[in-house]
Amino acid sequence: MPILNGSVLKQVTLRQVTIDVPEWGGSVILRELTGAERSELMVDTIQLQGVLAARANMTPEAARRALALAAEIVKRTWIDETGAPAVQEASELLSAPWHVLFRLATEAMILSKMVPSAIEAEKKI
Repeated sequence: MPILNGSVLKQVTLRQVTIDVPEWGGSVILRELTGAERSELMVDTIQLQGVLAARANMTPEAARRALALAAEIVKRTWIDETGAPAVQEASELLSAPWHVLFRLATEAMILSKMVPSAIEAEKKI
């Protein structure tokens, strides 16, 4: 196996997945988060997973924070066919149906290995 240097980082491509969104009549492309993005969002994402797991105890403020975080995750990961961001501001996504927004955010978190089930699945490979 060859010894690599830092130039390999310029060649790395982030994994992508295409998600059907029948509510919108098409599909969107999501990319995994970069290491820096993942670090920025990690604490909030753990809190989001807790909020979603305890829906019975969700306060209006927790729901707003969860929705804002989901919008931020989708904004960072939704790309067009060229790899350019499809959305410029997370606030643009707040008018989307909440279930679509959470589904896309969940798919992005799975792709970025930010969900325990995704981490466990990779260990089995």
